[in-house]
Amino acid sequence: MLKSWQYPEIESLCRIAYPAERSINVWLNEEEKLPYSFKTMEVDSSYRQIFTPKIIFGDWKQAATSVNSVVITESTARNVFKDPANAIG
Repeated sequence: MLKSWQYPEIESLCRIAYPAERSINVWLNEEEKLPYSFKTMEVDSSYRQIFTPKIIFGDWKQAATSVNSVVITESTARNVFKDPANAIG
Protein backbone atom coordinates (compact mmCIF):
# COMPACT_ATOMS: atom_id res chain seq x y z
CA MET A 1 0.00 0.00 0.00
CA LEU A 2 1.24 3.50 -0.85
CA LYS A 3 1.19 4.89 2.69
CA SER A 4 3.30 2.12 4.19
CA TRP A 5 5.80 1.85 1.33
CA GLN A 6 6.64 5.48 0.67
CA TYR A 7 5.09 7.78 3.25
CA PRO A 8 5.14 6.43 6.83
CA GLU A 9 3.91 9.80 8.14
CA ILE A 10 0.57 9.32 6.34
CA GLU A 11 -1.94 7.86 8.76
CA SER A 12 -4.83 7.25 6.39
CA LEU A 13 -5.81 7.52 2.72
CA CYS A 14 -9.13 7.97 1.00
CA ARG A 15 -9.98 7.84 -2.68
CA ILE A 16 -12.54 10.32 -3.98
CA ALA A 17 -13.69 10.05 -7.58
CA TYR A 18 -16.05 11.67 -10.01
CA PRO A 19 -17.12 14.87 -8.23
CA ALA A 20 -19.78 15.93 -10.72
CA GLU A 21 -23.40 16.80 -11.36
CA ARG A 22 -25.40 13.65 -12.17
CA SER A 23 -28.95 12.85 -13.15
CA ILE A 24 -30.48 10.23 -10.87
CA ASN A 25 -33.98 8.75 -10.64
CA VAL A 26 -35.21 8.57 -7.06
CA TRP A 27 -37.76 5.83 -6.50
CA LEU A 28 -40.39 6.94 -4.01
CA ASN A 29 -42.14 3.59 -4.11
CA GLU A 30 -42.36 0.63 -6.53
CA GLU A 31 -44.35 2.64 -9.07
CA GLU A 32 -43.28 6.27 -8.64
CA LYS A 33 -39.90 7.75 -9.48
CA LEU A 34 -38.72 11.33 -9.77
CA PRO A 35 -35.79 12.62 -11.83
CA TYR A 36 -33.26 14.71 -9.91
CA SER A 37 -29.88 16.23 -10.57
CA PHE A 38 -27.36 15.97 -7.72
CA LYS A 39 -23.78 16.94 -7.11
CA THR A 40 -22.18 13.59 -6.30
CA MET A 41 -18.83 12.03 -5.50
CA GLU A 42 -17.76 8.46 -4.99
CA VAL A 43 -15.57 7.64 -2.00
CA ASP A 44 -14.06 4.51 -0.57
CA SER A 45 -14.89 3.05 2.83
CA SER A 46 -12.06 4.94 4.57
CA TYR A 47 -13.75 8.32 3.92
CA ARG A 48 -15.22 8.44 7.42
CA GLN A 49 -11.82 7.80 9.01
CA ILE A 50 -10.60 11.13 7.62
CA PHE A 51 -13.78 13.19 7.33
CA THR A 52 -16.43 13.10 10.01
CA PRO A 53 -19.88 13.64 8.55
CA LYS A 54 -22.68 13.73 11.08
CA ILE A 55 -24.92 10.71 10.46
CA ILE A 56 -28.50 11.59 11.37
CA PHE A 57 -30.30 8.43 10.23
CA GLY A 58 -28.96 5.10 9.04
CA ASP A 59 -25.61 3.43 9.42
CA TRP A 60 -22.34 4.50 7.80
CA LYS A 61 -20.88 0.99 7.95
CA GLN A 62 -23.83 -0.49 6.06
CA ALA A 63 -23.78 2.25 3.43
CA ALA A 64 -20.02 1.92 2.97
CA THR A 65 -20.12 -1.85 2.45
CA SER A 66 -23.42 -2.42 0.64
CA VAL A 67 -23.82 -2.32 -3.12
CA ASN A 68 -26.05 0.50 -4.40
CA SER A 69 -26.10 2.32 -1.07
CA VAL A 70 -25.65 6.05 -0.73
CA VAL A 71 -25.10 8.65 1.94
CA ILE A 72 -26.91 11.93 1.31
CA THR A 73 -26.84 15.28 3.03
CA GLU A 74 -29.70 16.38 5.23
CA SER A 75 -30.60 19.14 2.77
CA THR A 76 -30.82 16.61 -0.09
CA ALA A 77 -33.01 14.35 2.07
CA ARG A 78 -35.32 17.28 2.78
CA ASN A 79 -35.53 18.25 -0.90
CA VAL A 80 -36.37 14.74 -2.07
CA PHE A 81 -38.25 13.13 0.83
CA LYS A 82 -39.48 16.23 2.76
CA ASP A 83 -38.57 14.53 6.09
CA PRO A 84 -35.00 13.15 6.33
CA ALA A 85 -36.30 10.15 8.30
CA ASN A 86 -38.16 9.06 5.16
CA ALA A 87 -34.90 8.78 3.19
CA ILE A 88 -34.07 5.38 4.66
CA GLY A 89 -35.44 2.37 2.87
